[in-house]
Amino acid sequence: MLKLKPSFYELPEFRQLLTLINTGKPVRLRGIYGSFLAFVINFIREHHEKPQLIVLPEADEAEKLVDDLRAFMPESHAVYFPSAEVVPFDKGMFTPALYSMRMNALAAAVEQPAPVLVTTPPGLLRRVPMPQSFQRNIVRLKVGEDFERELLIEWLAESGYIRMPIIEEIGQFSVRGGILDVFSFESEVPCRIEFFGDTIESLREFDVLSQLSIDQVPQVRLLGKSPEDTDTATIFDYFSKNNILFWEDPARCKIALQNWWEDAAARFDTHGKDLGFTEPD
Repeated sequence: MLKLKPSFYELPEFRQLLTLINTGKPVRLRGIYGSFLAFVINFIREHHEKPQLIVLPEADEAEKLVDDLRAFMPESHAVYFPSAEVVPFDKGMFTPALYSMRMNALAAAVEQPAPVLVTTPPGLLRRVPMPQSFQRNIVRLKVGEDFERELLIEWLAESGYIRMPIIEEIGQFSVRGGILDVFSFESEVPCRIEFFGDTIESLREFDVLSQLSIDQVPQVRLLGKSPEDTDTATIFDYFSKNNILFWEDPARCKIALQNWWEDAAARFDTHGKDLGFTEPD
């Protein structure tokens, strides 16, 4: 399909789509099935270069779309923003892997020029940190630059990381002389930071099971965890009015939202007041 891009892009229907999007009014698309949806989304991205929020009814459909999109754009530009596994009015916490995926998506929203975030209706409902607060909790490290080692250790401890003798999962760090191992909240693999004084000599990704290095990298991003009581924004706060919101099968998305709210109301009646929650609006 990549070879057919120039031919498709010149079709009248594609040119008309751009014209309609430029009006700022809602546009309804029909006859888009399977992987062709990713092709259309990428077409819009290449010609508008605006962030896009794509909402699909089910999680498996959203994950499939992300895989399809990555055939057209860098992996860091097409990201999945999953819903919470925690059900409404449950005091449970995110799994580390789920939290990592959500934070990675927020990082893409604030750092990439035209990211495509893919989610489901329940994924829109869980509160997230305000964009400004989220950006303040990001630390970037580069090989050859100076960063006070003790200051970094202090920041990790204050930003939700747990100090361990050896890191085993997301959100942990360890210190051995001039070496810091960190498993950032939005990362798939941990990073080993080697200092000479306060100068970063090397950055290496490593395997958490064998503790052996995988690859050297020129820079890393560490993300601090915001306290849950500061999560007052929604994913929509990471997008402006001029960005593109795409609903795949709006009728099914509406049903998914209704089911979520009905479940939330039922759980509040059963458990919510006992757990100290207030009634949903």
